[in-house]
Amino acid sequence: MDMLGIKLGFGIGYRQGKRVFKAALQKAKVKTKKVTHFGRQAAASTVSQYGSHLDDAIRRHGHWNKDIMSNVYIKSFPMGAVRILAGFEPESRRSFHIHRDAVQPPPELVQLVFPGLDMWKQKHSDSHNLHGVQQTYSATEFLKVMDYLRTVFLQDSVFLMEAWPHLGVWSDPLFHTTCWQTWATRLKAATEHSIAERASFRSIDHVVPQLAEALHQVQQDVQSSHAKLESSVLHKLDKLLEPVERKVEHVNDRLDKVDTVYDMLRSGFVLRPAQVAGPSEELQLAAQSESQEVTTSLTPANSHPSVSVGTAMTATVVQPPKRKQRDPPPHEYPYRSMDRSVTTVPQLWREWTEGTATRLPVQEMDERYGRKWLEDESAKTWHKRRRVIITYVSDNPVFAADGPWAAVKAVEDERGHMTLDKFSKELSKRARARRL
Repeated sequence: MDMLGIKLGFGIGYRQGKRVFKAALQKAKVKTKKVTHFGRQAAASTVSQYGSHLDDAIRRHGHWNKDIMSNVYIKSFPMGAVRILAGFEPESRRSFHIHRDAVQPPPELVQLVFPGLDMWKQKHSDSHNLHGVQQTYSATEFLKVMDYLRTVFLQDSVFLMEAWPHLGVWSDPLFHTTCWQTWATRLKAATEHSIAERASFRSIDHVVPQLAEALHQVQQDVQSSHAKLESSVLHKLDKLLEPVERKVEHVNDRLDKVDTVYDMLRSGFVLRPAQVAGPSEELQLAAQSESQEVTTSLTPANSHPSVSVGTAMTATVVQPPKRKQRDPPPHEYPYRSMDRSVTTVPQLWREWTEGTATRLPVQEMDERYGRKWLEDESAKTWHKRRRVIITYVSDNPVFAADGPWAAVKAVEDERGHMTLDKFSKELSKRARARRL
């Protein structure tokens, strides 16, 4: 503040800040009715020139919103307004090339802007703090911003002087030095060359973002169509599989009955011929409900070596063989699908081999129920792809040498940033290539 002729104490209040702004504006010969808020008015006017769609950005940039969402939850800068104030067109679509940044000012010229800045940077970077300054993170970052603004000010001044040659700020001795004039000449020539060089790419700069947006829309449409098609196909498959499943259940019931008769024959008994009504009559088995005994006599196999086909027979089974235990109904399975929150190979291996406090290991579920415990095709596909990874871990040479968890770690490192789904597909692709 010494350059403005102002002596400050330890703190800066509103009045002292106002005096600083007023002295700076007077030295730059800028006339305005606003002192501390002159920049807010100019910024709002500049942004509003590009359309009413930026009104919300103006309010956020100036903290003129009073709603909780803007003042509490949305902490980021309104980048649309920031880009405009930085000199970019709103339609630039993230093309932020600055032609005047082609030539950096020499160090001796940079040091003439904010001449006391280097001294304060040295004080704040001193690890021993011999100067007794309060070294804070915010002060260090503020000094970095000021150092960056040195270059910005010099680069902008070359072209602002051409646009507004009568501004009082150009009377500063800085702009009359040989160093500045030489550098300004070089910067103008480099900027003109850069503008001419990039002229042929301007059409591409405008076309590529639009093309990317169109491709993104096409991708969304394809994904939506794929999801609808997948849902329709799965629904039709379910309809087709319903009668097949009923047939399978019927066949299983018949096979259970055949197994019962087969076990009776293996137990050492044969069916004694009863009254023959005719060669076309079916086999008759009369069972009592209480004792489950059939009312006829038992005969060892050696007393009746053969029985003619088509003869009606009865037999007594004192202890009927145990029937095969059927799979439980769907609602009695411990769970019907694998854990969808598993995202790493160690988690998958633990789920597959150890389980959790509330879920049996997947390999135990497979041993008990086969694949019937999986509730739908999606769960079966998920299970199939994870099995590929489990098999790959088991076949890994590290598995036999250092144990399963060493193999799990090696496979996890090999997976890298791929998801388990993508990694499984990659492993399947490798296996197909080896078979070819």
